[in-house]
Amino acid sequence: VLSDSIKAVASAIPTKAPQVALNSCCLEFDLGSISFVGFDGYKLIKYSLDMSDTGVLDFREKILIPSEAALAISKSLAKGKSNVEMSFCNNNDKKYLIIEKDGIIIAVRLRNYNYPDYSKLMRSDYDFTFVIDKSKLKETISSITGIGNAKEALPVHFIFTEDKVSLRFVTQDSTVSKTLNIESKDGQVMRFKLLAKTLKDVFPYLKD
Repeated sequence: VLSDSIKAVASAIPTKAPQVALNSCCLEFDLGSISFVGFDGYKLIKYSLDMSDTGVLDFREKILIPSEAALAISKSLAKGKSNVEMSFCNNNDKKYLIIEKDGIIIAVRLRNYNYPDYSKLMRSDYDFTFVIDKSKLKETISSITGIGNAKEALPVHFIFTEDKVSLRFVTQDSTVSKTLNIESKDGQVMRFKLLAKTLKDVFPYLKD
């Protein structure tokens, strides 16, 4: 579970962000639940697990695991289904996370920074909401993100009307333009841009 949870947010965990705290996988323990958070400044991914039935997470704590360490933990613990033991310790005023599984012991020095307050991005009263057919969205994203890694830094243009959204992606070699029907709750006309890489990172989360 620990390995899969880190992997779920890995695409939003940067390693070279100017804000040092972002170069971390944020773990939030909250009275029976644990959330894994990655935020690279462009996208936020939060993966939460309800573990109230275990009775072992009855506390509140927020920790920051450095990016490289979090990815190494995910890789090291990927095999096997046995339980993982987690504990904290202090050494010379530094806080460490200790992870044990199948004879593997990992000690990680935690970051002592304030993680950005992302709660404003997770609210329920958004300014603009819409419903779109997932299969058609996946097909559209696939046609854009399948053109090669060299184009990932280029923007994808989104243009919303009352009942449609047009996605347009222009490179030196080709143009991809798709229009999809939507059900808009607000009927707003708006436009914005997303990097192609951001769409590529989001694609795996549009599960069937």
